[in-house]
Amino acid sequence: MDSIRAVEEAIQAVDGALIRVLPEATTCQVCGRKLHLYKSEPRTVITLAYGRLRIQEVIRHCPGDCLWQDGERRGKLYRSESLAALVAPGHIYGFDVLAKVGVLRFLRCRQRREIQAEIERLLKRPVPESTVGDITRQFVDFIRALHEYKVPVLREAFKTAGGYVLHVDGTCEEGSQVQFACLTGPDPMVLWSDKIDSENAVEIRRVLAEVDKRFGPPAAVVEDLSCPIRNAVKEQWPGVRIFFCHQHFLADVGKDILGRAYNQLREALRDSEIRPTLRRFLKTVCEELGEDREEARWICRHLEDPDLLQKKGRSLKASAVAGGIAEWILAAAAEGSGKRFPYDLPHLSLCLRARKALEILDRSILPELKGRTPRGEKLLFRLRGVLHTFLKSKALGRIVQQLLQKNSFFLELRAELRLGRPQKRAGDTDEEWTYRSPEEVRQAEEALIRFRTELRRQQESGGSTGNSEARKIILKHLDEYWDGLFGHWLPLAGSNRYLTVERTNNLAERFFREVKRFIRRTTGKKKLNREVDAFSDQMLLVFNLKTPKYVERVCGSLDQLPQAFAELVRKGEHPKRSARSAAYVILDQKARRESDFPTRSTRAFAAR
Repeated sequence: MDSIRAVEEAIQAVDGALIRVLPEATTCQVCGRKLHLYKSEPRTVITLAYGRLRIQEVIRHCPGDCLWQDGERRGKLYRSESLAALVAPGHIYGFDVLAKVGVLRFLRCRQRREIQAEIERLLKRPVPESTVGDITRQFVDFIRALHEYKVPVLREAFKTAGGYVLHVDGTCEEGSQVQFACLTGPDPMVLWSDKIDSENAVEIRRVLAEVDKRFGPPAAVVEDLSCPIRNAVKEQWPGVRIFFCHQHFLADVGKDILGRAYNQLREALRDSEIRPTLRRFLKTVCEELGEDREEARWICRHLEDPDLLQKKGRSLKASAVAGGIAEWILAAAAEGSGKRFPYDLPHLSLCLRARKALEILDRSILPELKGRTPRGEKLLFRLRGVLHTFLKSKALGRIVQQLLQKNSFFLELRAELRLGRPQKRAGDTDEEWTYRSPEEVRQAEEALIRFRTELRRQQESGGSTGNSEARKIILKHLDEYWDGLFGHWLPLAGSNRYLTVERTNNLAERFFREVKRFIRRTTGKKKLNREVDAFSDQMLLVFNLKTPKYVERVCGSLDQLPQAFAELVRKGEHPKRSARSAAYVILDQKARRESDFPTRSTRAFAAR
């Protein structure tokens, strides 16, 4: 270490100077003979710590060609350990540059030009944008190599915890291959990922086999009701518990129960043109308000203040209320939880809001309008006419009533599975996604058993056709997926500890959302099919650096990434630079530069 420190102190004072770097070893580690000069080669090394260095690297070898052993690394050449702590063999940019570019790219979501500007500022010299791309790819390769090197550490951590729960899922864009990832939690940690052509059992099992080879079989697998995934897991790990994502299970049930009626409602709304009509009405209100639009906003914010309302004119108050009601109806989707169908039903919400608005207008607002009718109050009568025309359709009323009845069954199932809180937002993580104790698991299972028993009793006693269909769908799904819906606290053998399994596959869903958010930030594109397709096979491993526990296990901290990369080089585990495939394999450099090689080649056929 003293020699390394001395070299570093000398380097700091000689930016750009030619430095001769010798191996620390002078004798062979095997036979003890004095090392001989093998070769010396010039190198240019650029680091954040020391700037640009001109290196003359001296390489030595044993005259007896002895092989020496350093851990798992074998070799017969002796290089400088000091230089190997700064940069990988064959590379120009040091490990600190490599780590800085990778962190800026994947953790700070910086675009190439932003990284280029930051690195140029730190190095005080120009760096080509294409070089930033090359360094980024090298960073991905080093992270994959570091992940592979630390597999024993990760595997031991899982063994200490009693095993690991595997979440499997894939993502793709239109026309792209599938990025298939195998993760574990509670914070997302990618164990392995790969690109596959489609989510079929054969290719999925190939990815699962890579996980098995490195980490062994999981204690349980969480998946999203995908039949190919389920078949691949059963083939790779017979006997491993498979849990079904409760959110995907509910979505599957909801689509079957509500899908047909909801499509009918969508068509009815499109035919009625209620949304375009209300938008045109709202535009008319805004034109009527003119410069008083801010006053109208103030009125709608302070409807509980009678003193303020008395100071405003009848026409202004009526215009503000008419515009506010129309805008409230159009904003029906805002009352949802932020999730997609069937959790949120914005079309149904619009109809219910329109019905409520018409009821309030007829019962509480219009009867209070007496005497001369100002222009603003005429807008209220006009709005009433729009809503009455829309809601008088008997077909629309039947569809809405049918949806309300079917949705009541769906909401009851959500409540039994304890995924029914409307204020939940997509991607939220709290106790709702995990049972807090084995007792809570038992209580939830018993509640669902009672719910299923009651549905069977109602089904046997008969009832309306629509309700019977909804009950039949729920019972069919419960019977098919029952074994994977409960048991999320797995007892560990020989202890009082449990391994907790999340109830949903939100771990993978959130992870892929973060990846796509990263792509959009770094590319500025909305369509990501080409970018997702361009991801290398194990590129998703890079995003593990966002998980503190993973970083702690593989390198200690992000500041220690350069040292971790240097350790890979010292152990010979670093990714080797692939030799470029030569376009010319017969001619030497001189022959390739000739202006008329074909003429000279005729000599091969000259008369003998």
